[in-house]
Amino acid sequence: MLTGWMGRGCSMSLGDWGTRKIRFRSFEVDFGTGELRKGDRRVRLRDKSLEVLAVLLEQPGKLVSRSELRVRLWPSDVFVDFENNINCAVSQLRYALGDSAVRPRYIETLPRKGYRFLLDPAEISLTSDKSASGLLKILVLPFQQLGESNSEDHLSDGVTEEMIVRLGASAGESLKVIARATAMTYKTTCKSVAAIGRELGVNYLVEGRLLRTENRVRINASIVNVPDGTQLWSTSREGKLSEILILQRELADAVAGRIRLLVPSDQPFSSPSPHLTDPDTYDAYLRGRALSHQLTRDGLKGGISCFREALLKDPSYAPGWASLAASQALLGLWGYAPQKQVMPEAERAARKAIELNPQSALAHSALGTVYWFHYWYLALCEQEYEHAVQLSPGDSDVRWPFFVFLSAIRGDHERAIREARLTEELDPASVLICANVGWVYYWARRYDDAVAQSRKALEMRPDYLQAHYLLGASQLANGRSREAVQAYEKASSFHQDNYSLASLAMAWGFAGEKRRAADLCDSLRQKAESSYVPAMCFAVASVGLGDHDRVFEWMERAYGERDSQLLFVRASPAYDSLRSDPRFGRLLALLGMPPHSR
Repeated sequence: MLTGWMGRGCSMSLGDWGTRKIRFRSFEVDFGTGELRKGDRRVRLRDKSLEVLAVLLEQPGKLVSRSELRVRLWPSDVFVDFENNINCAVSQLRYALGDSAVRPRYIETLPRKGYRFLLDPAEISLTSDKSASGLLKILVLPFQQLGESNSEDHLSDGVTEEMIVRLGASAGESLKVIARATAMTYKTTCKSVAAIGRELGVNYLVEGRLLRTENRVRINASIVNVPDGTQLWSTSREGKLSEILILQRELADAVAGRIRLLVPSDQPFSSPSPHLTDPDTYDAYLRGRALSHQLTRDGLKGGISCFREALLKDPSYAPGWASLAASQALLGLWGYAPQKQVMPEAERAARKAIELNPQSALAHSALGTVYWFHYWYLALCEQEYEHAVQLSPGDSDVRWPFFVFLSAIRGDHERAIREARLTEELDPASVLICANVGWVYYWARRYDDAVAQSRKALEMRPDYLQAHYLLGASQLANGRSREAVQAYEKASSFHQDNYSLASLAMAWGFAGEKRRAADLCDSLRQKAESSYVPAMCFAVASVGLGDHDRVFEWMERAYGERDSQLLFVRASPAYDSLRSDPRFGRLLALLGMPPHSR
């Protein structure tokens, strides 16, 4: 746990807001001076009136209860005449705004409940006197789960993920939210705020706790300023376990509102209603998310099982359908299951998710993957990927398929590299992102950069198959066939899959060891007698043997099998020796791709 944690009841300090300014209609409030301005008129607000205004501005259009104001404005160990103090603070604020309690334009009183700021979020603009010296970054540390079932912390992981999603949705161009995979690497960290700040270059941290007792839950969250380690603000929500989705959404919106006061943003703040479901459904969904994020065959299959369990309980739960679609698409994409089987299932799940929630970025991205690898509808794929990124620009899970597509299919390496670097900046500890950035370098013929990315990924996870593939392919393209052999042998030692054997055969062939390459081809043929071996595996191996006729024969079969690996032949340097052959041009035309320009 980081130092600086404070529980519910932490008071705010006007100094926390520095020189931030907020504009709404003809007013501007300056938190640095404590002034409310309208044209040339300036009114100095009392501290509590200014703090009430800050809380109301966080959640425009929403009820802010009197009990929340009490918690936010006065420490728990301070005893005051709350009713009189809050009434005076609101009255002074109304007077300064020229507002009326009877016919309110700004602050509405809801009797015995609280207050509501009547403006639309779009009418509120945020500025700062801070000079722009680059993007600001924020990291949501994994929430700690305390109390009952603290060994099964997927509930707190769900709160963490919701916080990241909400902050990402409300962040403008001046703020970047570190993505989930990187955030989760700090789950058991004992590092200081300063150390984390140096590692990731973040300006703010959000940290929190979840306490579960019987059928109740309490969630705390605080914002920490990284440069000096001070806590800027904290809040909490408490209720029944069955209300966990509402509680975590309210908490995330409160944090997002406070961050918007700290960091200028032109992004309209929107808070769509949470996708409500029962606790058992949500528990199964969270278990599925935790498993699928392992990015392994067993993890994806386990996640799919959990998502199906959740959807049996609640068939209208859109996030469950979206996550099911994404996991099934990855299962087929990485060859862990026959694409002809899982891609139609992924499509059905994605379309159901979009029917229930048209704004689901994950579902649109999964549908794009189906268009790409199942139907080969490349234009529709690009459309879905772009839409997904527009819906959730801070989500690395929907960004990486798009930059891979830009490089591998469109050949727009310059743009792909820009997108890849931005995605890696959002999620620097994700081995998936790291390896895919390397593939973009490989297709762009930047082999040294690709090798560096593969080694970086292998430092994160030594058994990550795609990183071994990337290292082997990059070394081979760089003329280092022996190093490529070593990489593919390592891949085969971790994963006895068909493409590892085929790639190793190609590497041995380029190293001049044709006999070894031929022996591996024989091994693939023997495997094909009892199990499915994709035709593209034989095409890859035949490239190393220099048998171009056999390469094109196997590619023709791969086309008949709708093997999606065929879609990468235009981008891959492994097939450079074939490009002058007229059959290669005819193959690209068959795939609907323009000739490759090197």
